[in-house]
Amino acid sequence: MTSTVVSVKPDTSLEECLDLMEESQLRRIAVVDDNGRICGIVAQADIAINADTEKTATVVQEVSRAHA
Repeated sequence: MTSTVVSVKPDTSLEECLDLMEESQLRRIAVVDDNGRICGIVAQADIAINADTEKTATVVQEVSRAHA
């Protein structure tokens, strides 16, 4: 488990969500409501099903890269 939880709100744009996943090298990101309660999860599989091929490839590559 990571020490810092990274999450998005339901109205977060796909681009912002992808950026956070890439920056934090996360395969899944929690979606939380205004009370901080988890109301969903965005996974790489969701990206693969709903985003274009280029965005999917970029996310998978960045999330999977070796830690510096």
